[in-house]
Amino acid sequence: MNFQKFKNKKSFCFIARRCMLFALLIMMSFSTCAGDLDSVPKIDPLNHDFQDYIECPENWTSQHYDKDGKLITLGIIPSPTSVYWPDDYVYSPDTELISESHQLITGVQLSGYPTDSYFSLVDEGRVTPVKDQGSTGTCWAFATLASLESYLIPVDSYQWDFSENNMKNLLSDSYSEGFDRAYNDAGNAYMSAAYLTRWSGPILDSDDPFNENSGVSPTDKDVQKHVQKVLILPPRNNSIDNRLIKKIVKEEGGVLASFNLIEVYFKSKGGYDYVTYYNPTIGTNSGHSICIVGWDDNFNKSEFATVPPGDGAFICKNSWGTNNGINGTGYFYISYYDANLGMEDGFKDLFFYTAESPNNYEKVYQYDPLGWTHNYRYDINSIWAANVFTAESNEELQAIGFYTPQPDVNYDVYVYINPVNIPNGGTLLCNSSGSFELPGYHTIPLEQSVSLSTGDNFSIVVKLSSGSTIVFPIEGVIENYSSKASANTGESYISSNGTSWSDLASGESKYNCCIKAYTTTSDNVDPVINSVSLNNSNPNAGDLILVSVNATDNVEVTSVEASGNILNYISGNTWEGTINALSGTHFVNVSARDEAGNVAWNNSTSYTVTEIIPDTEPPVIHSVSLNDSNPNAGDLILVSVNATDNVAVTSVEASGNILNYISGNNWEGTINALSGTHFVNVSARDEAGNVAWNNSTSYTVTEIIPDTEPPVIHSVSLNDSNPNAGDLILVSVNATDNVEVTSVEASGSTLNYISGNTWEGTINALSGTHFVNVSARDEAGNVAWNNSTSYTVTEIIPDTQDPVINSVSLNNSNPNAGDLILVSVNATDNVEVTSVEASGNILNYISGNIWEGTINALSGTHFVNVSARDEAGNVAWNNSTSYTVTEIIQDTEPPVIHSFSSYPVNTTGDSVINVTVDVTDNIGVVNVTVDDVQLTKNGDLWEGSIQAPSDAGEYSIPVVALDAAGNKAESSLPCNVLIREGSVSFSMNPIMTFAAKGTTVPFEITILNGQNVDDTLKIQIDNDTVPTSSSIDPSWYSWTEKDVNLRAGEEITLLLEVEVPENATGFRFFVVSMDSTLYPTSRAGFGCLLIN
Repeated sequence: MNFQKFKNKKSFCFIARRCMLFALLIMMSFSTCAGDLDSVPKIDPLNHDFQDYIECPENWTSQHYDKDGKLITLGIIPSPTSVYWPDDYVYSPDTELISESHQLITGVQLSGYPTDSYFSLVDEGRVTPVKDQGSTGTCWAFATLASLESYLIPVDSYQWDFSENNMKNLLSDSYSEGFDRAYNDAGNAYMSAAYLTRWSGPILDSDDPFNENSGVSPTDKDVQKHVQKVLILPPRNNSIDNRLIKKIVKEEGGVLASFNLIEVYFKSKGGYDYVTYYNPTIGTNSGHSICIVGWDDNFNKSEFATVPPGDGAFICKNSWGTNNGINGTGYFYISYYDANLGMEDGFKDLFFYTAESPNNYEKVYQYDPLGWTHNYRYDINSIWAANVFTAESNEELQAIGFYTPQPDVNYDVYVYINPVNIPNGGTLLCNSSGSFELPGYHTIPLEQSVSLSTGDNFSIVVKLSSGSTIVFPIEGVIENYSSKASANTGESYISSNGTSWSDLASGESKYNCCIKAYTTTSDNVDPVINSVSLNNSNPNAGDLILVSVNATDNVEVTSVEASGNILNYISGNTWEGTINALSGTHFVNVSARDEAGNVAWNNSTSYTVTEIIPDTEPPVIHSVSLNDSNPNAGDLILVSVNATDNVAVTSVEASGNILNYISGNNWEGTINALSGTHFVNVSARDEAGNVAWNNSTSYTVTEIIPDTEPPVIHSVSLNDSNPNAGDLILVSVNATDNVEVTSVEASGSTLNYISGNTWEGTINALSGTHFVNVSARDEAGNVAWNNSTSYTVTEIIPDTQDPVINSVSLNNSNPNAGDLILVSVNATDNVEVTSVEASGNILNYISGNIWEGTINALSGTHFVNVSARDEAGNVAWNNSTSYTVTEIIQDTEPPVIHSFSSYPVNTTGDSVINVTVDVTDNIGVVNVTVDDVQLTKNGDLWEGSIQAPSDAGEYSIPVVALDAAGNKAESSLPCNVLIREGSVSFSMNPIMTFAAKGTTVPFEITILNGQNVDDTLKIQIDNDTVPTSSSIDPSWYSWTEKDVNLRAGEEITLLLEVEVPENATGFRFFVVSMDSTLYPTSRAGFGCLLIN
């Protein structure tokens, strides 16, 4: 809502008085409702949030853009009615009671509440992928199906993907059973429950993919599940009252919850927006629905933008895609201490959705496609309601469905056939009773079905009772919400005692009871077995035969058997499984059954197993041959066997060794020759295990007498008996053996055979006197030794004395870089200097003790490293002499302009433009000008102001930076001089709101620069035009004045927080004013607090 310009104080006071009168009327209406007589039957008044939505729907939706420019729409439509929760209600299951909801919540084992400090359905794999609601306000649809899909994952061992698009569109004003909302507008969980319990969905997402820009959806797609139960959990009494939510999440699945979303309370982390959220203020007009999927009791409170009183947060699945949230997953944390989540008014109801097979019931009878919109009451502890339906065919009534509007409700259900005058005026066919601990939608299966014939009228009578006043949920018309609701006389009735009934459509306003009846068609039709096929009709005895059956039914085939074996469902109409092949010919007995017990039989398909006469004839070994019958011990003998069989020889062995099949009837392999004479044991086997044996072939190993006589070393001679250390000595050896000398060694070195009995080789001369150890070996390993021959090496004392560097001189100790420096060195040695180097360069010998050469002069100071070496490798070092090269570097590097900014860019002629330039230099920047105007250095930046050109046009204004060496950097900044058009507007949300003492109330002030030029705007909060009795003390405000720079066309939202003291009362007003620096304007608006 845009603020209007106030011309004077009188205009403001007029509007203020209108606002006070409006608030007074609200209070008076509340007082009137409280004074109604309890005995009068009535429709409950619509809840106050819903009334506010109907009167000012724009106050209940808001939009903002994320950092990527994506439009996000918020808005939960308040439900016209809601669950009645007693003050400070705490769920406490009755362990003596076994009811539908109690079993769901606590399980058969009555398990306790979770004690885990952390749990996440994400970690358990019990969530479906995060989706994106786009720019639509349909978070409620995404949260609903997130809860349902999560519940079904462990139930079906499958991840369903249901269509949010179908839900948002079929619940819109474009469809006959839709609400008065556009296809992409806000909604609520009560709408979701209506869509699901009337069996409009869920359908597959692939049948109706999400399209934020289309309101058209199919109505003829298969519904994948029947939603028969929706539970509404109690609101949290405080920030740590989370036990039941945790239990449902861990044991069943995700829970739909809603909260008041103000974007400034979100916090980013790791480059991702919307990671954590905590709002300490109470509010209801920016609602957003999500799905709770886990919790972390130890989540640090410092992770939130505003720090809550304690640690702990829920893990929530959002519907804004995956480029946000925790590590970009689309999930986020919301603090346990959030002031609204599951606690305040429109956000207190927590929904949990379940579903069953779509084959449970075939038809639903109902008059309430829009679900629970009103409450009917008598202000007593019980109420009766009834719907009368007409059977459309021969059917079986199987179950009854209805809402319970509060916790701990007892129910009695009665079914009458062909009632007369009143709903319970016919024949009572069955009744059932029980209780529900939690409110929501429930389905009661009848203990025994009721047979209905076409045209039968039947009534469903429901009595609800409680320990306190109870209401009955009904559906009716609400303009701008449920205007498509319709009712006819003779459909729905209400009573305080079950005797005197009122038709809910007989008055001016027409209603229907939220009661549904579920039926199935009496099924007497057998399934049809279309075909039976076997993968093998001539198997061997004991083989597994694959049986494939195609069977159909008018409802559904539930099981198929073949010869007593249960087959598995494959897909379509196909069932498969295996049976065991028995000897002889057999017909396969196939049966197909449906849910009603109808059976079809087929035994037209058979198989035959031909009996095989066992093989008892052994193979025949025709021949066995050896490649060597007189081997040496240890030799490998090749054994060749020729063997045949009436079927086939499968293996042949010889003396325990398996032979290889070669070809034809031939098998070959080797055995190891053992000393003595041995018969080769040969066996041949066939597949049946028959064996033939043959041991007619033998071999003989003749034993050889071992050689034990060592060789004889006749002589050993050396070519030099007085060598120098390290010399090679030629050793000549003459050796013989009774068989043969095979090797000769001398002092560990192997000698070479020369000829006759001579062997020669060399050994290394070692210092001192040494005997040459000679050995001679034969093939048998016999060894002869001789060490009678010696040699002597006279030791020479080595040179270990280093040379002496007497002096080092340079012809220039202050050269230029790159010059050659002449180095002169005087060096001596006790024997002789053999080489001299200077800084790695080899010097030349000149004469006497003098060596000279040149080195290259390097920048800086350097010591000349000189070394002198002698023949023995001794080295002397000297680095006492140095030179210095002084280097001069010229600055040729220009400055670098990193960035610059100017404001305004789009402006009017001769306006002042503020300029900031970020420029650096390797030495230092000394001057920066913009349009020849010198800037002033401020820290690392240069700042100043220039004047915009007078004439309209687009300009590039020169930017120049200089350093001390005169190096220059140049750039230009853009400037658009325009003739100003347009204006500035602003709005505030909310304008008026209720406020509790001691709370902080947020106001969002949105400013839009609708001009074609940039502008600086001054925003002020003041009380100058407000009567003193109704004004707000300035200390209540989070701020009172702001200067805002806005580019042309830019919009910004400011958060103003008003802290209401504990002693504040009545109506309080304040004025928001805005002034432009470009043109004379003053816009103002007001805000109003109704403090209670």
